[in-house]
Amino acid sequence: SSSSSSSSSSSSSSSSSSSTVKTFNMLTTDTTSVTSAAVAGATQDAGCALRFSDDLRSSIFDEHDIVLQLYGLKPAIEAAEQAIYQRIRDKVRTMEINLPPVWSNTIKTEEFHRIARAACTQYTIDQKACKITMTGLQDRILQAQQDIKMILSTSETFGTMPSTWTPMPDGDDEIFKGFLIEVEKGTTEFHEVSSAMKKTMPTSSITKLERVQNRWLWDQYSHTRKRISMKNGGEAKELNLFHGTRTTEPIAVYNGQDGFDMRFSAKGMWGTGIYFAENALYSHSYCHNVGTTKQMFFARVIVGEFTKIPSNSALTIPPVKPTSK
Repeated sequence: SSSSSSSSSSSSSSSSSSSTVKTFNMLTTDTTSVTSAAVAGATQDAGCALRFSDDLRSSIFDEHDIVLQLYGLKPAIEAAEQAIYQRIRDKVRTMEINLPPVWSNTIKTEEFHRIARAACTQYTIDQKACKITMTGLQDRILQAQQDIKMILSTSETFGTMPSTWTPMPDGDDEIFKGFLIEVEKGTTEFHEVSSAMKKTMPTSSITKLERVQNRWLWDQYSHTRKRISMKNGGEAKELNLFHGTRTTEPIAVYNGQDGFDMRFSAKGMWGTGIYFAENALYSHSYCHNVGTTKQMFFARVIVGEFTKIPSNSALTIPPVKPTSK
């Protein structure tokens, strides 16, 4: 679904045989960055006089519409009006802001409407495409962009990326795209992964470690973590676990909108599902092979509350908690 808002100006005029007085409204969003001096200059260049309604010359920065009155011959009035609007058009820009997936589940749409209405002459909020398009004066559009990003960054669910992530390119249209960032040897991050692997593979060595940075998948993960935490009394419980993809190329997992997808899972000892292991040695046998190199994931996994049960390949859903009513 999408929503939009736009505004326009109105005008009226009266004339005599020698001169014309024209009155027209200019919205505050049109004139915030067009100073009174600039407007006066446009009218003087055209050869006519200008007066703000009720002599409120400072009202050009107020929160209400501004009425301008132009005095002079009709050709001069028309030239002045064109010059004023040309100065406005020179400052008008259109900008798009991409929103995180499922953002409307936690962020009030009204906040975005409020910001856009105050800053834009026209805007649309496309919830399906997760995008806001704003048209207005450049200064106001940039401020609105900052305000919206601030809301996203302070949201309880979205915006806060892992501290280890590095900046990613802005304005990328591929919102599902995953970036691989090489982790240098000697860093804390590299040491943590290497230590986890050596617990069961002491002679192993990592030839290359790459961090997956995918905004879409991280937002989904954050949203799920919040739901599990609410369901389990404030505790989601996360573990770092290994996973091998065998014949599936890892890019199919990290460079899409679904990540680890159960629809492609095979039946295992506890039914159909995605299996992760604490022991690197176990997942090593499921590695994806690229020549003589083996690849596997070291993933951050939300496990919630869990229990040990005998293997049962017929399982299709998790067993009911013993404490459930």
